[in-house]
Amino acid sequence: MAIVGIDGAGKTTALSLVGDRVPTSVTLSSMRNHGIADAPLRDLSEVLERLRTEAEALNSPRLVLTAIFLQMCMFGPTERFFSATMSPDVVLVDRHPVVDAAVYLPVFRKIIDSDESLNSVPPLRDVLGSTDEQLVVRWLESRGRQLGETWNIDDLSGSLLSLTSLPDSVRLEKLEVMLQTSLPQLVVWLDLAVDRASNRLASRAGIREIHESRHHLAEIRGSYRRVLRNLPPTVQVVPIAVGEMTPDDVADSIVSVMTEKERHVLAGISAA
Repeated sequence: MAIVGIDGAGKTTALSLVGDRVPTSVTLSSMRNHGIADAPLRDLSEVLERLRTEAEALNSPRLVLTAIFLQMCMFGPTERFFSATMSPDVVLVDRHPVVDAAVYLPVFRKIIDSDESLNSVPPLRDVLGSTDEQLVVRWLESRGRQLGETWNIDDLSGSLLSLTSLPDSVRLEKLEVMLQTSLPQLVVWLDLAVDRASNRLASRAGIREIHESRHHLAEIRGSYRRVLRNLPPTVQVVPIAVGEMTPDDVADSIVSVMTEKERHVLAGISAA
């Protein structure tokens, strides 16, 4: 099950509370392994997080996009690792690589197209140093080899942005292949008004990310609405308007959705 929504919607808090309520679950991040106990690829995760942070500070959306995608590529191997070793009843994930890549790519396309200067990409070695550069390049090249392809750090963002010309359904299929993971069975969309989300983000410490302006948050919210509408019928989508809800109320609503989903699955098995 994936919990999605614009930045500031309360996904991380909700996921933590749901995990506490469902002890037979495993809680994962779609992009950050270094915050997950016993997760593989933790060193790589820390380097990719630093790459993303540096790219944000350099105002390089192409490099930000590259870093985010390489972070998302960790999810498939990580999910398979925990499913095999922990045998959880359910895997809970903060965002979902396939869904969120499909949502955010058109937004990054607009950001990059809005200013020619944003097309420049600083050399990876200048950003990370030679040792961490090699780690990132090895990871990228290994992902390409899994697909019988040759991936290049300089061309990856362009290849990703080219997917925005495809219909949402086709883009989702392409991203499943590139990210080497499948769509979730259940997507819970925490829907929050842009003004309220923006106010929450303003109270956070640190640099605001490139896509976190009110304008871009509105575009992302609209992109979620469109992409979720175009998911295949095998994926159940449940929107929850969280504006007036407490975090505990949100968590309880999500658990109710999960319980209902399980009941339907069991009923289908019994009928068969």
